[in-house]
Amino acid sequence: MKSKLMLLRNSLILIVTIVGFSINSYCQDLIPYRVGNKWGFADDKGKLVYEAEYDSVGVFERNKTLKTYGSMVYKGERSTYINKTNKPIFDANYKNIYHIYREWIIAKDNNDELRLFDSSLMKFSDFTFDDYHAEYDFLIVEKEGKIGVIDSKSEIIIPLEYDQIIYTNFNDCSINYDDYQNHKLSDFNLENKEGLLYLDGEKLSEDKDLLLAVVINDRVTKRVLKLVRQKIVEDEDDEIYFSTIESTEAYSENSNPLLEKISKKENLVFTECNDKIKACIYKKDYKYGIYNIKTNSFSELFDKIESISNYNVYKVKKDGKQGVIDKDFKELMPIKYSYLSVDYKSGYLITSSFYKTESMTDSKYDYYNLKTNRYFIKDCDFLYGGYIRKSSESGVFYIAVNKNNTIFYVNENGIKYIQK
Repeated sequence: MKSKLMLLRNSLILIVTIVGFSINSYCQDLIPYRVGNKWGFADDKGKLVYEAEYDSVGVFERNKTLKTYGSMVYKGERSTYINKTNKPIFDANYKNIYHIYREWIIAKDNNDELRLFDSSLMKFSDFTFDDYHAEYDFLIVEKEGKIGVIDSKSEIIIPLEYDQIIYTNFNDCSINYDDYQNHKLSDFNLENKEGLLYLDGEKLSEDKDLLLAVVINDRVTKRVLKLVRQKIVEDEDDEIYFSTIESTEAYSENSNPLLEKISKKENLVFTECNDKIKACIYKKDYKYGIYNIKTNSFSELFDKIESISNYNVYKVKKDGKQGVIDKDFKELMPIKYSYLSVDYKSGYLITSSFYKTESMTDSKYDYYNLKTNRYFIKDCDFLYGGYIRKSSESGVFYIAVNKNNTIFYVNENGIKYIQK
């Protein structure tokens, strides 16, 4: 069946509400481990804990709806959601589990019907549907060729009687007036006054999402306005990753006699100094360099320098390329990378990329550990999945990579979670 929900791809999506930002928990004890073409799980030391029996697995993350850690695993045509004891969280009556946006959990039963998990009842709803399109606070669902909208409790917001739904949400109480005119409202008066939305003269609550839907079928076209309460989830078990940035002091001409003397003699300006390692960043002729106070020596000049204060090293840029050097001007990472970034969760793992050849079509990734001052893996095709994760509160960070056309995981110490 060709789903009519494919028609929604061109819908305009703007979202209205104030969203509280929280960093996802990366606390896990088990890391996906590859053996040939099968997957299991290992500990942070690289020791296989659960045998490789799955065709594909996800990482263990805390599910806010279920309030437990779980991983999506796939075997043949079936998918399920397991806990840390390698047991399915849901019973065998559901042959496929779909995990969406962390909050939505949808199961396909043995009759090939879809059901939504109701977190308030901690079970799957009796309401069934054939297909869906997930949004933050509602599902657009299809059943027997007709489309409607349900909420997280499977309660119907817009009846399942339409051939098509074109929906618009409004973000930060702002309106794209071109689209507003295209969907000219005649059933109600919607106004934007100084960034706030008013419906028929009444201010809309900030803890609700506005869903404007143009619903279409063969008999009638009409507009529906619904307010959908936003799910604000505060998870006290979520870990917040942060790094304590060591303060640096910008020296004025009068703050340090020695530096003042050097500044005048060399015709430069010191912009940032680190007392711990006795080194400063200076500016001269629109370029930047590093001055080592202990050795009274100057580095070459760069287009840009940023201090990575916790590890007393510097990210430098020259002629469009980036690298990392220390206070003694030693290259820790050569100045050859087109992209170089310190991971914000760890504060010490660096992701960098460069082009292998002049054709600029074969970008490679290297990963560097500032704690050990060495690469823990090089020449990867890409950062698979885009995330650096943590194995446990006291464990190690790890990432998924693609190298030599093989996807596997590796941790910050270079331990690879793969067995050929």
